[in-house]
Amino acid sequence: LIGASRDNTIIDGGGLSPVILVNSSNVQITGFTVRNALSYGQGILLKNAEHVNVTSNNISAVGDGDGVSLDGSNNNTIAGNIFSNNLNAVNATDSNYNLVARNSGTDNIVGVQLWNAGHNVVANNTWRGGESGFFLDMAYQNLIARNGAIKGSEIGIHLVDSKNNTVIENSVEFNRFGINIQNSQNNTFYHNNILSSGLFQVNFVSTSDKAVTTWDNGTAGNYWDDYKGSDTDMDGIGDTNLPADGVDLKPLMQSYVPILLAVKVSLNTASGPEPLTVNLSAHVLGGRPPYSYSWNLGDGTVSTFRNVTHVYNNLGTFVVKLQVSDLVGSTDQDTSSVNVGPSSAGAANLPWTMVGIVGAVVVVGAVVGLFFLRRRSNRKSLG
Repeated sequence: LIGASRDNTIIDGGGLSPVILVNSSNVQITGFTVRNALSYGQGILLKNAEHVNVTSNNISAVGDGDGVSLDGSNNNTIAGNIFSNNLNAVNATDSNYNLVARNSGTDNIVGVQLWNAGHNVVANNTWRGGESGFFLDMAYQNLIARNGAIKGSEIGIHLVDSKNNTVIENSVEFNRFGINIQNSQNNTFYHNNILSSGLFQVNFVSTSDKAVTTWDNGTAGNYWDDYKGSDTDMDGIGDTNLPADGVDLKPLMQSYVPILLAVKVSLNTASGPEPLTVNLSAHVLGGRPPYSYSWNLGDGTVSTFRNVTHVYNNLGTFVVKLQVSDLVGSTDQDTSSVNVGPSSAGAANLPWTMVGIVGAVVVVGAVVGLFFLRRRSNRKSLG
């Protein structure tokens, strides 16, 4: 299901819900504005669906319902969408191993809600306004990473009855509560930037939650803009007035800047006679492993391995393209080219071919000359 333009191709629910229902697998929905669902309904509902891609849509004015709702749906991708004025921009219930990445939204009550959902990756999203950027309720073993500009919410990140989640490299900015934790344990926070929270940078509803939450990765914690300690050994980690905000024993002295994903293609040779064997390697820096690789070798051959050995059997110039994705949905790409010329045997045969052609011309010329000579002699004898 592919629309011509996300801004001009409109699917209006007319007050019905869901506007789009997906209950089968391997479906793509991209390039639409989805709007006007029934109150407490859904713009797009994935029901027991897998391997569905919902990308590059505008999903707005669904009312008191969800922009995209996943119910018992696994291994799906919700990416690059713009959400506004929904109850939950994305709501995953009993849904696992999904990727929610590179979405943005304004004035949704909740950006992403995970309810009884595990092993999901929520990354590189931007939410403004509403009551909560991220709400994890009975959620487990999810990765919340590199989400930015969570501004103007009541609570930036809210955990209730949730455990074993990893929250890293997020910017939690200008919320009433930066992080709110309730009856949750064994969750890990590090490399986050917690800025200008109005009431609390971090709040524990129960004091018992404080002892079972980890605030560093063993070497570094989080950046708190209200931390007033000093770095006596100049290693970038605060050493005095600890713990920062009552929780962090390894606070960062400066805001954390993630190392972006960078990709480079390497070839052992870029030109030669056919058949040409080329070893292609992917060099990756930054991002968050594991990485996924997508090669297009320019002659119709594709591969998903990190390193590839390929034989080019045809003459020509082939453009090699590599795209790499990391765990949190970041991508980068690089290109190179391979030039394949004629084989040495073919090149060596070229002069002999020319000699053969010249020889054939000489022989034909001799035969024709002999024919006319004999014909002339016969005429003389007859005369």
